[in-house]
Amino acid sequence: MEAIDVIARKPPNTTEESERLMLQALLADRFRLVVHRDSYDLTAYDLVLAKNGPKVKLADRDVPGSALQISPMKGPARRVNGTVSMEQLAAALQIPLESPVTDATGLKGTFDILLQRSAEDAIATELPGATFPPLERALELQLGLKFGNPQNQDRHSGGRQRPEDSRRELTIISLFRRSNTMSR
Repeated sequence: MEAIDVIARKPPNTTEESERLMLQALLADRFRLVVHRDSYDLTAYDLVLAKNGPKVKLADRDVPGSALQISPMKGPARRVNGTVSMEQLAAALQIPLESPVTDATGLKGTFDILLQRSAEDAIATELPGATFPPLERALELQLGLKFGNPQNQDRHSGGRQRPEDSRRELTIISLFRRSNTMSR
């Protein structure tokens, strides 16, 4: 892959929007690159404190660069453990949820975490080894945390995040090279 430096001058008082449009025109004209923008809604979660407060233990000392371990247990159960910040825990929870998770707990420092859960489909089908609660319930029971939005909690759903509150827009910008056969 080849790197290219683009050096250009812009007129004084150029707005950010105008600068973006000029860069797109430059890329299209000089390098035959076309910008394609695509936006869609994406379910996202906030990690917040549960009703009865956190059950996590502050680590005895900060352990820089300590890793959160996600390991399979017997059957469909999973264990998440380590000494991590809430931000690192939120990042690790993105894997099983397949959605962005943001730390909104307000907890600072590093914590000793032990979270044992079973997959919801394993519990529903009563697979052997599915002895722990599903992720959302395990978070609340074991760590005193839950998924929700601190400003938009629905009292009728036990503080669970409502679907309309968990939607965030994701914008994807792709560059495509125009082929030589395309007409201008």
